[in-house]
Amino acid sequence: MFRCRYGKIGWLAVAVMIASPLAAVSSAQEIRRAEVNVFLGQWIEAFRSFDFKRLSELIADDAQINLTHPVSREVEPFTRETYIESLRPLQGTYTSVDFVVDDQLVRIEGDLAVVRLRGRQIVTQLHRTTERGSTSRFILRRYGDVLLIQQAVIVPDDWADFRQP
Repeated sequence: MFRCRYGKIGWLAVAVMIASPLAAVSSAQEIRRAEVNVFLGQWIEAFRSFDFKRLSELIADDAQINLTHPVSREVEPFTRETYIESLRPLQGTYTSVDFVVDDQLVRIEGDLAVVRLRGRQIVTQLHRTTERGSTSRFILRRYGDVLLIQQAVIVPDDWADFRQP
């Protein structure tokens, strides 16, 4: 049996010395609200500028993305690669894309953040501008020093494709 010559206080000191580095590792991995806001700003800016390389960098390799089609209402599953490829034709169709976030809820649990966004996408084509309301849920996970989308569910409003602002 191991004996500590400092008694109960000695054991407490040993426990604190062991627990402190573990707590530092744990809190270093925890996502902060400010990081989530920075991530969402980067996501929106990459989308606005049709920066497909940057969008791809913000999505985990094994991410699951489900998009409800605005007209058929069928849920379409995507991988990171198939989602990015589905966006590429938009660059030739839209002259601009903008986002307005009306409501944002964030729940953080260690290295995960669950984000629910309610907002509007405003797309401009050559002869018209269309507003599309939608609700999106993102699960963000920390990978090393960066946040990435692990899962996304994007559901446009029923009337999303047809409302003119």
